Amino acid sequence: MFRNGDLTTIASNFWPRNLDELRFPATRDLHRTEPDVQVLALRHEPEGPVRGELIVLHGLEGSHESGYMKSMAQAALLRGLRVHRLNMRTCGGTEGLAPTLYHAGLTSDMLRIVKGLHAAGRGPIFLMGYSLGGNVVLKLAGELGARAKDLGIAGVVSVSTPLDLMACCLRMQEKRNFIYSNKFI
Repeated sequence: MFRNGDLTTIASNFWPRNLDELRFPATRDLHRTEPDVQVLALRHEPEGPVRGELIVLHGLEGSHESGYMKSMAQAALLRGLRVHRLNMRTCGGTEGLAPTLYHAGLTSDMLRIVKGLHAAGRGPIFLMGYSLGGNVVLKLAGELGARAKDLGIAGVVSVSTPLDLMACCLRMQEKRNFIYSNKFI
């Protein structure tokens, strides 16, 4: 639509993204991942038989309310997946549920949720992460290696993932990227 990547990025932020929460109401699930840590996931059930579980993780400064999280949930629900829109620690109004912040290397929360779904006999399990969340799901997949299959993980998807975090931070500090830097800071 746009020839300029920056315009595409900015326009997509304002593009309507819908999740029909009347058709697919959310259940708020608090997952205890450590003795003093809980993370919030909004769970949505598809209308028909459940074909699998999709855990979707947002990017930097995002939450379950991010437009891309909602539109992905809608698409997955229409295809029969149970969706878990997962908030990283202290995101989405959950600051009081954890004494520590999220970061790109924190895979333990998602792993605990995957183990819980697997123990409950749910699956196949698909992990999807956007931006920083993509870094988390790829890191978890790498940590698990072949053991991922033993936990019911059938697929991992990463979108716009900053694989070299230092290079991304330096790039964000460039004068031409002020609009992005301001949004995240």
